[in-house]
Amino acid sequence: MAVECSVTVNSADESFSFTADYNEPLFALLIKRGLIRHLETPCGGKGLCGKCLLRAVGRLSKMSAEERSLVGDELAEKGYRLACCCYIKGDCVITLPQKEALQEGSEPQPEDDYGFSVDIGTTAIQLSLHNLNTKQTVAIQEELNRQSALGFDVKSRIARWKTDPEQRALLHGMLVSQLDSMIKAALEHAGVSPSSVSEVRAVGNTCLLHMLANVDVSSLASYPFEPLTKDNLTLSCKSAGLTSLPSAQLDITGVISGFIGSDAVASALVTGMYKSIMPVLLIDFGTNVGVLMGNRNVLLACSTDAGAAFEGAGISCGMTHRSGAICKLWKEKYKVLYKTIGGTEPTGICGTALLEAIEIMLDVGIIDSTGRMRRPEELKPSKLRMIGTVNGEQVFFISRKHRIYLTQSDIRAVQLAKAAVLTCVQTLFEQFDITGPDELSAVYLGGIFGGMLPVKTAVNIGLLPAAAENICYGIGNAASQGAALLLHSPRARATAEHIRTYARTLHPENDEDFQERFTRAMEFRRF
Repeated sequence: MAVECSVTVNSADESFSFTADYNEPLFALLIKRGLIRHLETPCGGKGLCGKCLLRAVGRLSKMSAEERSLVGDELAEKGYRLACCCYIKGDCVITLPQKEALQEGSEPQPEDDYGFSVDIGTTAIQLSLHNLNTKQTVAIQEELNRQSALGFDVKSRIARWKTDPEQRALLHGMLVSQLDSMIKAALEHAGVSPSSVSEVRAVGNTCLLHMLANVDVSSLASYPFEPLTKDNLTLSCKSAGLTSLPSAQLDITGVISGFIGSDAVASALVTGMYKSIMPVLLIDFGTNVGVLMGNRNVLLACSTDAGAAFEGAGISCGMTHRSGAICKLWKEKYKVLYKTIGGTEPTGICGTALLEAIEIMLDVGIIDSTGRMRRPEELKPSKLRMIGTVNGEQVFFISRKHRIYLTQSDIRAVQLAKAAVLTCVQTLFEQFDITGPDELSAVYLGGIFGGMLPVKTAVNIGLLPAAAENICYGIGNAASQGAALLLHSPRARATAEHIRTYARTLHPENDEDFQERFTRAMEFRRF
């Protein structure tokens, strides 16, 4: 039986206490608990950059000579350690650095060279400004993608692009205009001159990267969904329309396929799955869900556009993961309780709580395993308080006071989305002959949704297979971490090119048994 150790982690905003296994790597523990975002990790935890600094007291592994050389004697004497070099040896207290300390840093020097890393997602864009000399992040900007006003998912934007040249110009213009304004805000925040920026490194889904470079995306509208190019693209920021950086170069990292972009490549880079002996599974949740499985010998990839439901799209009271969203649900007897982001009054429900709502409905019998909502006359009187009607339609109430509920259509939307993801995973499991958790090294869950995903709930409703239950690690926006690594490291860029070119794309929908497998995956149960 594993020895459990008590770990307390303090951040600027709150404190967390949990148990960890004896000799568990601190870096892996912070990833698993969704706390790695508080640290700088440009080398991905490989013990090369010396940036994942934190203060640690208690029973931890002894500091090696290599770790001390990276930390420095002065900081080491003050109790600073590198997360990637520490192992839990007993009870300990970890203090994470304040985010401002990471972003502000020291005053910029005239001779310093700067670069931007950008992750362009269908829903959101994250941009970071880095000092290339010190490898320090000096500013971070994140915004919802303004293109969403023209279509929530990629397919609707591709359809617009195909319509006429004016729509193409509009989509390209909206993207570069937003990036330009984010770049200006980051430069102003950090006090850095545009002339000091030499490079912008962009990752993202294939469609949006093509739109950024003004490359035609029409071929992505129909089978076989092949992009005009999968290669790395290099052009001047000025020619791309990024007028705020007249002397910088724009480097767009190459993609795997039409719907598996360089955001997946960057995430694979961060996880290190490309050098694992045992198979590793990566599910990168976004509006489009990329599913990759591989080791040092082979990498297989597939994708599904089912992720929109997990971001609240098409759900009656759905919303993205932002202030006011119900992000956590639980029940006490037959009363549904919830927690919102920011602790404000609820205005809707985001993806993580959506899954928990499904689990509660299954648990109390409001829906069956097929997803059918049982009629009031089929329910015990004690359960009737959890349902009601809206516009003549039966609903499951999460908050009567705030009129937040789920309909039968909402349940079906989640059902279709989770079945699509599970089918991709099962297809890859079959390719690697995976039958149990002992045959997998790890399961990494990327994206905002993936980083917050309640794993047990996901397994109970059949979004994830049971084999993944105890080896899941939420890595949040790993694509942004990977983009930063690509900006700083030529070796990382070479590795990303290796990942991109040796990955093989699968199309589960073309398999003979796809319809049968998908239909089975529709059930709400453990698999």
